[in-house]
Amino acid sequence: AMKIYVLILGAVHAANNANKCVFPNEPRVPYYWDENCKLGDLGCWADGLHEECRFCGDVPYITECPEDAKMPKYKTCYFPVPPVTEYYWEPNGE
Repeated sequence: AMKIYVLILGAVHAANNANKCVFPNEPRVPYYWDENCKLGDLGCWADGLHEECRFCGDVPYITECPEDAKMPKYKTCYFPVPPVTEYYWEPNGE
């Protein structure tokens, strides 16, 4: 029974690797733990502390997000050139 417990515990730990990323404030971009990330790869070092912490999904981080990626609580707008007027995300699209 102990070996089964260890295997299950290991599987749970692997699924929650995004929690290894450390941010002073939760980012508004999805992120995940990528063991293959290295300095210079797009989105790597997302938290500024861990090479394996990687942004994904949103522009400019076009890396596809895996199912276990940590998604932001709030959506954000993206503009190639920031607008002059203030803006915000309308959850209902109205």
